[in-house]
Amino acid sequence: MPESNLYELSRRSLNKHRTAQRITRCAQRLAADHGYDEFTLDQLADAAEVSRRTLFNYFPTKLDAVLGDGPRIDAATLATFKAGGPTGVLIDDCVEMVRVMFDDPELDRAAMVKVTQCFERNPKLTHEALQRARHHIGEFAGVIGEREDLPPDHPRVRVAIATLLALVEVTMQQFVADEGAHSFNEFYAANLQVAHDLLGR
Repeated sequence: MPESNLYELSRRSLNKHRTAQRITRCAQRLAADHGYDEFTLDQLADAAEVSRRTLFNYFPTKLDAVLGDGPRIDAATLATFKAGGPTGVLIDDCVEMVRVMFDDPELDRAAMVKVTQCFERNPKLTHEALQRARHHIGEFAGVIGEREDLPPDHPRVRVAIATLLALVEVTMQQFVADEGAHSFNEFYAANLQVAHDLLGR
């Protein structure tokens, strides 16, 4: 696992990230349909339409391919956030960062269902996925701390992170269960409004 996953994406590296995402979605689909131990890297390369060499350039192991390379954010959005934008309100700006991360046209309901099925069928992947999730959360806490000039374990940072995680969890459940045409970010925006209402904002 790389030391840092949340980094500033250039246009060129964004294209590479999209290829990595395609490989991961193919790996998750194979793991969901056949089981993690029941597909080969050659099958994954064929499904993702890349060579075996290219596959290893992106992911050194099958586990890395299934779990993916973590969140990415474009350079302009990250710079705006670190500078105190785009609104100047921390929680709203954190929410906007997450919205940008999930603003992916290929992140459809079918793909998210496969992610759920992947972990249901292969529970041994859950521990490693949780470890990596903690790593990504720690990175984001560091970015928030840098913006706010606070340590990553400061209550202001921790509450912001906890709020984001709750919003994402509820939104993900709604998005996967819904059979309509609503996007992830539409549910996300609605849940943010619920949070504002609860807090009296």
